[in-house]
Amino acid sequence: MLPRLTPGRQIGAGNADKNARDGDFWHLTAAMSPRAKVRIAAVDAYGHVLNEYRPGADHSVDGDIPQRPWAVHLTDTDRQFRLIGFDFDAKTEGSAPASARDAQTLAGFLSEVGLPAVICESGPSGAGTCGWH
Repeated sequence: MLPRLTPGRQIGAGNADKNARDGDFWHLTAAMSPRAKVRIAAVDAYGHVLNEYRPGADHSVDGDIPQRPWAVHLTDTDRQFRLIGFDFDAKTEGSAPASARDAQTLAGFLSEVGLPAVICESGPSGAGTCGWH
């Protein structure tokens, strides 16, 4: 049985234990994934992780936590969309607060119509250029 999503629960935050944070994120992935598998990031010939998710590089959501970044399918196995993604970029220094505000605003709108939202940080953090998905 997959774990249930808890509205308003913030995962990973304030937890200094990377393994516990990763476990939280992996359980969230299993709970929200419309498929039994996720795609795993590719690596180059030198072992560097690429921002590339090739067909066939799948990992079961019932398995252990992947050792590389993973991507959740937006469609189920019948190719019907079950998730939708939004990208709130913060491309310039100092634009991160607006990006965070926009993500929270959309989450509020979705909540008003009964749709749950998952918000996560994207891009480099700490430099004032963190965006949100």
